Amino acid sequence: MSSIGASTGQEGFRRGQILLVIAAAFAWLAVGLLDAWNFTVDDTIIPFRYAENLSAGFGLVFNPGDRVEGYSSPLWTLMLAGFTRLGWSRQGSELALLMAAKLAGAVLAVATIALLGGFVMWLGRRREWGSRSELIGLAVLCTVATYSFPLWSMSGLETPLCALLVTLGLMLHFIAVSRLDAGRDARGLLVAGGVVFGVLTWVRPEQPFVWGLAFAVFLAISPKRVRVALLASIVPTLVLYAALEAWRWSYYGQWVPNSVIAKWGGGLLTIVLGTKYTLAGLGASIGFVSLGLCGLPALLRGRRDWQFLAVYCGAMILFIASAGGDWMPGYRFFVPVFPMLWVLAIAATLKLLEGDVGAGIPRAVIVGMVSVFALAGFASGRSLARAEYPMATGLKGIRWHSSSERIALAHEIGRIVPAGSVLALFEAGYVPYLCPQLKIMDDSGLNDRQIARLPGRHMYKLTADHFLSRKPDYYLAVMTRGTNPTADWLTLVNDPRFAAQYEIVSRSDRSANTFATTAVRGELANEERIGYLLYRRIR
Repeated sequence: MSSIGASTGQEGFRRGQILLVIAAAFAWLAVGLLDAWNFTVDDTIIPFRYAENLSAGFGLVFNPGDRVEGYSSPLWTLMLAGFTRLGWSRQGSELALLMAAKLAGAVLAVATIALLGGFVMWLGRRREWGSRSELIGLAVLCTVATYSFPLWSMSGLETPLCALLVTLGLMLHFIAVSRLDAGRDARGLLVAGGVVFGVLTWVRPEQPFVWGLAFAVFLAISPKRVRVALLASIVPTLVLYAALEAWRWSYYGQWVPNSVIAKWGGGLLTIVLGTKYTLAGLGASIGFVSLGLCGLPALLRGRRDWQFLAVYCGAMILFIASAGGDWMPGYRFFVPVFPMLWVLAIAATLKLLEGDVGAGIPRAVIVGMVSVFALAGFASGRSLARAEYPMATGLKGIRWHSSSERIALAHEIGRIVPAGSVLALFEAGYVPYLCPQLKIMDDSGLNDRQIARLPGRHMYKLTADHFLSRKPDYYLAVMTRGTNPTADWLTLVNDPRFAAQYEIVSRSDRSANTFATTAVRGELANEERIGYLLYRRIR
């Protein structure tokens, strides 16, 4: 009886250790979310115009009467439309919908960490790594210490929703495959996991590719009984994805989102840039813990649950490399897979430490080393993200956005450009959303079918011939930090036909311009500086 009591006490002590780590992770997450609260890129605002137009009865469109799928996430855009119906709309406050999106992101981030915490508790109870099994809880701490996670959770984009669903889908399949290997029934878990992956196809356009590749590889390496069982997961995913594609074709008349067509470049340069982005993202996240992946072969040997997790993470990493990476700070593409990637990395590290060399390392040393790394990784990730995209910290005050200048610019454009005019510009976030009375020609091609299909790499496809044939009434050129013009402006300003047909009517250095007032610029110590030129067609 005493030995049973001692065993129970030890188990309770180990469970308490995991709970302590999870509690520390939640506290760390709160700090990270507050710190990144004001982070907002221009792309965050693009689906807001779709959401407002849907609520107003114009349909899921950027410009009323023109059906183009220029957003990245159908489900997130529909959620935003739901927020507008609940009163979080531009009519009440120009930042109301952004507030709702950020609050939703914070809730989703907390839910993801809670889910991950439950999963590592389950893994710890399996005693897979002996007396060190509870150290798997470090995966939760490392996830929130990867600054990209709180950063993109507060971005107002669909990233935290994607992270939650990826974590849930992988968790359900991991447990299901474990049950299959134990000869137990797992149909309920597989159906639930299949539904989650099906919903994911409504959240991000790359998810069908990642899911398809991961399952194709896993089915190829699995025995027949596992392949047959996985049909319970595959069918609901395919049904939900087919429903999305049927709706997309009936509403927009195309199978692939216009935003994907506009961004896709392909070619060797895309692969090189994507590989560079992938290696940098892995280095900035799991860092030296990646050395622990040397234990991955031992972890995966004969274990189909871990094999499934590794295959999915590998498929996601392959997509990131093939897509050419991302211009946004903080390695956004990695965020959805970070929770389970950290589980895989810590699990492989613990497996590696089971050897003769690692067996002598005290548990306290392992915890200390990982914690120090997590703190250093958080600090370096924060510094890197803020160097790429300046923002005021939310710890000093919640402002909900990171660019007073962009909001002021939108107000200035709305004052100068007459309602109903066609305004061409490259950045399709703040200005189009805050100027709903204007028709927008999106030079990036995200919300423009014609420009998206012009030859060229990524979104730099606009030609002077195409621009001049469209004859927009106004053209807005935005220079990031006042010095870096966009490619569309360089294309146009170097063409004499543009100079003959358009004249400058406003610019950021005009003394009477409210955009350049001292009161506005006094807020910009930690923000992105921008400049602009507004042109009007004269003939």
